[in-house]
Amino acid sequence: MDGALSTLKRECAEQGLDYEEVLHQRAMEIRLMKELGLELPDWAGTVGAAEVGRVAEPPTAQ
Repeated sequence: MDGALSTLKRECAEQGLDYEEVLHQRAMEIRLMKELGLELPDWAGTVGAAEVGRVAEPPTAQ
């Protein structure tokens, strides 16, 4: 996936999983790890971990 040769949606479908459920689970795990002061795993990524729980602002018209 890091090489953009596949997507999380496709990988999850091959395993019979729902990618949205997987993403929500990952977000919960990252939040709990941060709450407990645990070091985040490599898959969490520094940018991804910083964005967990952040509400995206809608784009503004120009």
